[in-house]
Amino acid sequence: MTLQLDEALGRVVRQEPWGELGTSTYRRILESLKAGNFGGSRSLLEYFHEEALVCHRLYDQWLGHTRRFLLGRGMSDGEIEQLAIRLARIIALPGQPPWDRDAGWRKYVERKDSLLAALGSSGGTGQSTESLLQALADAKESWRLSHDLDVDLLMGFFDEVMTRCGEIAIGDMWENHLVGDWFNTRYARFDLSRHDWRESFRLLVFLSFEAMHGHLCGPGREGDVEFREFPDRVELSFDPCGSGGRSYRGEPLDGTGARMEPPYGFKAIQGSHEFAFNKPGICTYCAHCCVLTEKLPAQAFGYPVRVVDPPSYPHRANAKCRYTIYKNPRDVPAEVYARLGLTKPASDQPLGSAHGPFGK
Repeated sequence: MTLQLDEALGRVVRQEPWGELGTSTYRRILESLKAGNFGGSRSLLEYFHEEALVCHRLYDQWLGHTRRFLLGRGMSDGEIEQLAIRLARIIALPGQPPWDRDAGWRKYVERKDSLLAALGSSGGTGQSTESLLQALADAKESWRLSHDLDVDLLMGFFDEVMTRCGEIAIGDMWENHLVGDWFNTRYARFDLSRHDWRESFRLLVFLSFEAMHGHLCGPGREGDVEFREFPDRVELSFDPCGSGGRSYRGEPLDGTGARMEPPYGFKAIQGSHEFAFNKPGICTYCAHCCVLTEKLPAQAFGYPVRVVDPPSYPHRANAKCRYTIYKNPRDVPAEVYARLGLTKPASDQPLGSAHGPFGK
């Protein structure tokens, strides 16, 4: 495994076969530390931080946009601040004070920076491998808590949107206020009118691995992803996804239950909506996967870029979440379009934004 510049992304990334990318960056650091490769461990830890930073910055953006959405629906600044204070108490871990997201992020950064310093000019000398491994575990756990409680905070805000404005507002919120700009800027690289699909497909698969490492998916929340390849597609599965999947199941590491249950009581979407896979029981957070990776690209490009099979509450709360990415976007099944309220383009109809928008 090496870290190398990816020309298309313009940054250094892990260069490994897809089957090996299923192993989390956290576990790659563990392996490197145990092998005594302190320089490699430092580089991998810096990359781990970049994976985390993408999630943290995204949550910063979503929290700000959701506050503005609620302001536009009649809440005052004072009411929103009181909501944030109430949610900080609700989502706090058992026996802990109200959650302070800024302090939680700082704690992770301090632990990460301390470990980087220990792995720096001294090459890891002066500390036992055991102490370095413990410092890594502590840094990872601090990131997990920062990440997870940000998700809880977001779900609390989304729950307020649904309570005040109804379920349909969740679709409006995601599509027109939270992910629209993200789609327009980041997802252009998956547009057949601008890029060869072979390169888009490669980036889609890699970025899916990278994002789920950042969300700390998988057993023990270490960031591991299950991967399978077929002649026409690849599948990435998360057991659980570290954001939505954990919300359906609860978090054994913290001794907490599903976020739809007390003390949280964050409602799942009860109706069947095109912005939430046309399935009841989807959590408000998970609806963004439908909007961002299926609905918006299908309307703009003529095909979903990823097909998502999410858990649902309560009957499939423990199901794995799965991404399916097709090697040819024309192979996306017609039923995926149908659940989005769309019709699959004819086989002779050109795909890509130059030939859209693609409607019913």
